[in-house]
Amino acid sequence: MKLNLRAKRFLFYALYALFLVLLVESGARAFWKARGVPFFTAHRKIYRSFYPTVSSLERRPLDKDEECFDVLMLGGSVLHTEYGGIEHVLRERLTRTRGQCVRVHNTSAAAHTSLDSYYKYKHLSGKRFDLVMVYHGVNEVRANNCKPSDFQEDYSHLSWYKLINDFERKADSRWLVFPYTVEFVVLKVAGRLGWSGFLPTHEPEPESLEYGCDVKTKASFRRNLEGILEIASERKEPVLLMSFAFYLPEDYTKEHFENRKLDYTVHTFPVELWGKPECVVAAITAHNEVAAELARQYPEVIFVDQDRLIPKDGRHFNDLCHLTNEGCERFVDNLLDAIPQ
Repeated sequence: MKLNLRAKRFLFYALYALFLVLLVESGARAFWKARGVPFFTAHRKIYRSFYPTVSSLERRPLDKDEECFDVLMLGGSVLHTEYGGIEHVLRERLTRTRGQCVRVHNTSAAAHTSLDSYYKYKHLSGKRFDLVMVYHGVNEVRANNCKPSDFQEDYSHLSWYKLINDFERKADSRWLVFPYTVEFVVLKVAGRLGWSGFLPTHEPEPESLEYGCDVKTKASFRRNLEGILEIASERKEPVLLMSFAFYLPEDYTKEHFENRKLDYTVHTFPVELWGKPECVVAAITAHNEVAAELARQYPEVIFVDQDRLIPKDGRHFNDLCHLTNEGCERFVDNLLDAIPQ
């Protein structure tokens, strides 16, 4: 049967619209492909762009060597090799004490919070670990530097989490990548131009610091850690949870820090990177209380009170929370006393 002119036009425009959709969608997927995301599964794998360490770990065949003891590290910069030697010391000490192959899989990254670690661990569902180490407490302190009315429990008042949360919420039902890509690009450009309206991911704005002592992150911190513990329980993987060690000298001022007049060793970052000193201390203390409470609530969890066990002095700390070589050794010593052999 021959199509009339109206039907032909409709078919032409429909096919042309489909072509444009495929062209735009292909361009969006190519955008993510350049950022390490698989082209054909980009609608579900964009998290690999946010968490490249997870992407790398997903490709490792951990289950083939059952003789190895596999440790997953979840945390911020304190656990990262750029800021300390905890990973290397832990591998060496565990290998010596256990007498077997030890592999440490470090997914930690600067500025990442417990919410990042929850997402990372969730996406590693195809892997199995003999121990999951969780060490957080300082980076989400930044989320407190806002008015109570602006605070979001999922940290989406920071653009980084707005983007990640929006991806995670629709990851199972999304088929098209282009709409999310537009959101991503718009927020990135707006952030660089200073038009985003979000809290900065790193050093807070001076006018927001007055709100930091109102610790609004405690419930969020608890929810994120509980999410990790629940996943671990389902996978039957032991979790090592820790309090967050910090040291703020009594004579601390930013001027003293910048002039290296404190007893910190390297003087890596000033406390003001996270907020006002007294507010940062209040928030870390609140987060440590949450970690201790969860350890009591989940008796199968291994808990190490690093904040109590690491001496508070410049021999162990390079700044508020980053550790010297001696501090890293002490950190690992405390773990070895708690990890079952």
